[in-house]
Amino acid sequence: MTLTDARYFEDEKYTTNQNFKQQLEVADVIIANKSDVASKPQMDGMYIWLQSNDIDTNVIAATRGDIELSLLDAFVKPNQDADIEEHHHHHAALEPQFQLPPDQSHIRKENKGQGYFSCGWLFGAEMVFSFDDLFSMLNDLTADRVKAVMNTDQGCYVFNKAGGVLSVNALTLEGFESRIEVIDTQLMPWGQLEEVLLKLVTKAKS
Repeated sequence: MTLTDARYFEDEKYTTNQNFKQQLEVADVIIANKSDVASKPQMDGMYIWLQSNDIDTNVIAATRGDIELSLLDAFVKPNQDADIEEHHHHHAALEPQFQLPPDQSHIRKENKGQGYFSCGWLFGAEMVFSFDDLFSMLNDLTADRVKAVMNTDQGCYVFNKAGGVLSVNALTLEGFESRIEVIDTQLMPWGQLEEVLLKLVTKAKS
C-alpha cells in the first residue's frame, strides 16, 4: 500500500523523482491522501499522470490518512518467504548501526555527511506502537527519507518514505526491536521527534 498526495503531481520536484515513480509503480493500491484539500484539477492531474506513466493501480481517496482497516487485510499482505530477508535488509540499511543497552528501553544516534543529517532510533521489543498514529505521523513528516521496521498494535510493518510517497508492507515477524531512521538535508529537531515517537507507544509487553 502506497500513500501520496494528489497535489504532488503538479510539482516537478516529485514527478521527476525516480523514487516517487518507482514506489507508485509497485504499489498494490495507491491512497490519495488529503483529497479534501486537493482541487478537482489536481485530482484529475494525478489520474492523468498515472495513466501517462502506465500505472493502472487502484486509487482510493482519503482524508488525513484515514483508511478503512479492511484495506490493510486486502492490500497489505505479508510475504512469508521474504520476511527474514526483508527484515535483515531493512535493519542493515538503518545507519548508524548500534545496539540497545540492557538497561534502556530505547536509544537514539545522530549522524551527518554528504549534505545530509540523519537520526536513528532503536526501541526495545517490548514497545508496541499505535499503527494508526504512526502511519499518520510518518505521512505528515516532511523529511526526505524515512526507513522503519516497527512493532505495532496491528502487527509488524515496514515503512518506507521517499519522494513524498509513503509505502507500507506487512511482515510476520514478532518479538524484535523496532528501528527507524529519518534523513533530511536540514537538521531536524530530533529531541522533539523522539518525544512524538514515544507518545505513539500504546503498551509495553511484559
